Amino acid sequence: MTARQPRALGARENEILAAYLRCQQTLVLSPQDFYRKWLVSQEMMARICLCSRVTVERWFATGKNFRPPELLYQQRLAQIDFLWEHFESLPKRWRRVYCQPPSRRQNQDPSP
Repeated sequence: MTARQPRALGARENEILAAYLRCQQTLVLSPQDFYRKWLVSQEMMARICLCSRVTVERWFATGKNFRPPELLYQQRLAQIDFLWEHFESLPKRWRRVYCQPPSRRQNQDPSP
């Protein structure tokens, strides 16, 4: 088996990256808004955000125990919200690629 050379980035990839970065700045959902929308426990929110339950508790705390959620956690909440709302409307091929383990996803194009 021969090693493959990394692909060079062209104008297309740079445009997609720019769109992705814009999306990452705007596709956010606060824990409070997520909690108002979905009937989830703080334990489930911690699973979604890949953080501890204590971290989630701090987002809802008052006073000295309050900690604002990092952008990464708000992005994760927005991403699962998007998937919960739109998963069935995504092209089946894209869903298969997206949901495969990373080792099987390599070299697959999510286009329909």
